[in-house]
Amino acid sequence: MKLMLKEIANCAFIVFVFLAAPDLSYSQVNSLLSEIELEDAPPSQLDRMDQLCERLPVDSLNIGIAWCHKALAGHQGDADHEKQALLHLIKGRFHETLSEPDMARNHYDSALFSATQGNVKRYVARSYHWLSILEFSQGAWDSAASHIDLARAFADSVQLPDILQFMANIELEQGDLDTALALLETAQKMSVRAANNLVQSRIYMHLAAVAEERSDYAASIEYYLKAIELCKTERYPRLESGLANDMGIVYLKMKQWDQALTLFEQAAHLKLALGDSLSLATTFANTGIAQTRLQNYTDALTAFQAAESLKRKLGTTKGLYQLYLNLGFLYQKKGEVSLAERQYFLALEQAKIAGSALNQLSSSIYLSNFYIEQEELQKALQWVEESYQRAQDLKDDAHLRSVYVNLVRVHEKLGNYQTALEYSILFKEHDDSLKEAGHALAVVQLENEYKLKSQANELTSRNKELALLKSQKELSDSRNGILLASLIILFLLSLFLIYSIRRRKSLQILNLDMKNQLLESNHALVQERLKNEQISKAKVESELNTAQQSIRRKSKEYSELEQNLERLQDEKAIELFKESNGVTNTIFNFSQSETNWDSFMEYFRKNYHDFLDRLKMNYPELTPSDLRLCALLKMNLTTKEIASILNITPDSLRKSKYRLRKKINPREKVSLETFLLGF
Repeated sequence: MKLMLKEIANCAFIVFVFLAAPDLSYSQVNSLLSEIELEDAPPSQLDRMDQLCERLPVDSLNIGIAWCHKALAGHQGDADHEKQALLHLIKGRFHETLSEPDMARNHYDSALFSATQGNVKRYVARSYHWLSILEFSQGAWDSAASHIDLARAFADSVQLPDILQFMANIELEQGDLDTALALLETAQKMSVRAANNLVQSRIYMHLAAVAEERSDYAASIEYYLKAIELCKTERYPRLESGLANDMGIVYLKMKQWDQALTLFEQAAHLKLALGDSLSLATTFANTGIAQTRLQNYTDALTAFQAAESLKRKLGTTKGLYQLYLNLGFLYQKKGEVSLAERQYFLALEQAKIAGSALNQLSSSIYLSNFYIEQEELQKALQWVEESYQRAQDLKDDAHLRSVYVNLVRVHEKLGNYQTALEYSILFKEHDDSLKEAGHALAVVQLENEYKLKSQANELTSRNKELALLKSQKELSDSRNGILLASLIILFLLSLFLIYSIRRRKSLQILNLDMKNQLLESNHALVQERLKNEQISKAKVESELNTAQQSIRRKSKEYSELEQNLERLQDEKAIELFKESNGVTNTIFNFSQSETNWDSFMEYFRKNYHDFLDRLKMNYPELTPSDLRLCALLKMNLTTKEIASILNITPDSLRKSKYRLRKKINPREKVSLETFLLGF
């Protein structure tokens, strides 16, 4: 059951965060959800919730309250006081942001009770802290101071800067500027170490308030700008809108109405986006003041009426007193006397309802001034005397001075010059005493300012030294980083070059091996081919030599037969004639045998390849007999051997060679035999 309720609460929170901050990514939402987990909640979780409250619109805050309600219901009756304290703190913070102080107080009290029971000191500190903030906003300064002291006693180092800056705010409201400034400086140092920009923004806000109290408006604006810049960086629109509003008030004091109006409009834009109606009403009222000073009375009236409408819609009387005074002043400037009078009386009524004697005194003075300007002297006298009585009761010297001025003015207009003179003397005495007190106060303030400026100058010089050291360290770190990166890059490049070189060498070796294998294979093929060609050539040469020997043998037989024929010519003529005739026929038959010539030519072609083909291609008019003669000449046979083979006389052979030379037509001074041998 508890697990199911926890899942429901987690789902509600996811919806809550998406509605509240739609620009957050899913991972960021999961991160926030993991931080909201109730088990082992980190000390910074409430700081995260505090930051969320500065970002979330009103609708999302209501969803957050619903989520807390479900989560509390799921843990009702648990003995885990830490979880209950956490949930009550979160829910109380949401209610406080929504200007629901009673609900917030109830949850803070419940959180304090649970945290005390569970002895969870950080939640005890936060309960006292946020109770103090709530009480301070309601004017219960003593109670707020008491609770913030208790918060400081229980706080850890993370919580302490935020507590110190709020203690400074209390001191500031009580007029102790020196103590406030000392607390703020301590808080600022601690927040810088803790890197808490939200607390840092609040510290700048209070430093600006201190400077404003000392009328150092330039310094005040500088602090406000620093705070606003942090808020923009960290996206704290609620705090940013408040800072813009407060900075606009500083510009009002400086009488720079345009700048004030611009800041009020920026604040109103942010508050509209957040749906923060109560603070928006205050900003509208301030906008009306700026428009009044700029004499834009129509726009001023619109702004005041919008502020009043929002306050009435919200059912709150907070700020109505000042709003009615501003409306009265505006109507008075516009000449709408009855409306102005009515607004002043409404302001007085609000002061009485709130039980504020000081505001009642201020309302009486406003009515006195109004009636004096309207020349309604009896009414003016009535209200100025009432103001005088209230100022004496309150011992308010600042307002008493204004009352004396109005008394002198009224009695002068009524013709009571003696009375006017008496009040004038009283005014002078009072003014002199105020001046003396003011002079003494001014001397003290000057001394304090001198001390503060000296401290500030010393702090500035230290900060400059620290900044210089920090910049030098950053520069050194940057250089070291660059050097390290360069070394890493150089190392990687070296590795890459070594790898490339080795790879290239391995590829070259591989290519050489492949080339060597290819060359060896080709060499083996060439050797095999040469061997085969040598065998074939040897066979052809052998056959050719056999044919040549056969031809020579036949020639020799032919010569022997001729010699025998000559020797036996005289003897046995008839027999020799017959025998000679047979031999001649034999020689003739050999020389005329185409089969023998074909065999010879085949052997010749094998040995001399394409000699006859090239010769025939270049000299197509050569006959087969010419080709036989060319073949015999190519073989470098003697004239006698060729004549014997062709069965012709040497003279006939010379004639045949002459005719062959004419067909071939070789170069001059080159014999036919030489030409054929080189062809």
